[in-house]
Formats: sequence, structure tokens, C-alpha cells
Amino acid sequence: MKTKFSLLMIIAVMAIMANGCKKSESAAPVTDPRDAFVGSYTEVLNGSFTVTINGQAQTSPINETGSFSIEKGSSENRIVRVETDKTRNEGTISGNHVQFDPMHINGTQSGMTLTYIANVGGNLSGNILNYTMNMTGTVYYQGASFPMTGIITAVATKH
Repeated sequence: MKTKFSLLMIIAVMAIMANGCKKSESAAPVTDPRDAFVGSYTEVLNGSFTVTINGQAQTSPINETGSFSIEKGSSENRIVRVETDKTRNEGTISGNHVQFDPMHINGTQSGMTLTYIANVGGNLSGNILNYTMNMTGTVYYQGASFPMTGIITAVATKH
């Protein structure tokens, strides 16, 4: 009886081991959703900004080219846009959409000092990132301040 029980135990252990060694069903590879965005981009920007001075709106065109890169961010749905001057801005991705955190920007253009917030969001399709930048802020010129708004649409190509 003891021999039968021992034999059954050995067979049971071998069956468990044999079953445990079988290859599992092939699971789909886990991919990082940020990988679609990561890379170096060149961009074409078109739009305008409008400054209102004494009730009169004055609009200036924006037609520029540039470049930037995108890196992985702090978590699985965060990416970082890195400008050529090393300015960094993190954003959240959801599928092919990205919404960057608001950017606080200070700069000069045509003798004016600009302080504004830019909200940037867009969609990635293949290697093309189409995005829109909405800007609101203030222009300082010759000691006075004036409200400023603007919008830029951009097409960025990943290389």
C-alpha cells in the first residue's frame, strides 16, 4: 500500500512539473505607449498673435520653423518635449493625443517683452504630430502693458 501511495505521489509530482514547464499561451508583447511619440522632430508653425493697444487690435503673423525632441516622462503616460535651448515641458498622452502642461513663457519680439501662458495639445498620426498652441498673456512696451492672445497651428515631422 505504501508503495502504491509513493508511486502515485511521484506520478502526481511529475505531472505537476511537466504541466508547469509547458510554454504558456503567447501573450501580446507589452509596448510602451510613449514609444510612438519619442524621437526628434522638425516643425512648421503658422499663426498669429494679437496685441490690443488702446482698444485697437494689432495682429502679427507667425510663420516659423523649428525643431525639438520628445523623451519619455516620469510615468507610463507622460512625455517630455525638449526644445533646442533645453527648455523642457511635460505632457500627458492618451492614445495618439497629447496635452502638454501649460507653459509659462517670457521673451522678446520686435522690441516688446512678452509674458504669456501657452496651452499645447495635439494628435500623432504615424510620424506626424499636429498640434495647436493657444496663448494668452501680456505685452510690455515702453513702460505700458497690453493684453495679448495668439494661436499657432503646427505640423511636426518625426525623423
